[in-house]
Amino acid sequence: MIGNPVEIIDKIGTGAYQLVNEPRKNFVVGLGKGTYSFGKAILSAGTGFVSKTTGSLFNIAKKITGEDDVEWKKIENVGEGLVKGIGGGAMEIFDGVVGIVAKPIKGA
Repeated sequence: MIGNPVEIIDKIGTGAYQLVNEPRKNFVVGLGKGTYSFGKAILSAGTGFVSKTTGSLFNIAKKITGEDDVEWKKIENVGEGLVKGIGGGAMEIFDGVVGIVAKPIKGA
């Protein structure tokens, strides 16, 4: 559920190694390459961890709600993802407001 801890340690370790090793070759250029590599490793490990964790939570939620067989349309690009995400969030807020107004009327 928490991703792959070995992969996280491997990525960060590789980045740290390059941060130390690259400046030995050519200090100025190597320091830039090493720093870039280390930063990339940290971001890659972090986003991979978050992605795998949220994916696991999503799969658990699908099983709990019984939506295992629902097919999800794959998002093709970032713009489409933003539009879908903002639209979905707006609909959830709208449904929440409607629920607050409608439940007192229903006697809930």
